[in-house]
Amino acid sequence: MHQFVYFGIVIIENSVYFVGEYIFTNMMGPVMDSFLNHYQFPFYLASLVRGQNTWDTFSYDFRNTKDPEIFQGQADFFLAGDLIYDG
Repeated sequence: MHQFVYFGIVIIENSVYFVGEYIFTNMMGPVMDSFLNHYQFPFYLASLVRGQNTWDTFSYDFRNTKDPEIFQGQADFFLAGDLIYDG
């Protein structure tokens, strides 16, 4: 099974060189958008005042501000984030 998965990874790595822009914009773009919840991360935040046992739902909106820079063994992503309360 490991060899089968590794073979699939090699195929993807070699095909991205030729059709990478199409794969990552038209095919993988919508998939990544839905997988990452439209670039929003919902979380619960407790009250900052001690003694109050209240919490509320917030959302962290993160978007790419620049194309990622991919190097051998690393990738740099440039994100801008907003803390959203109640939409």
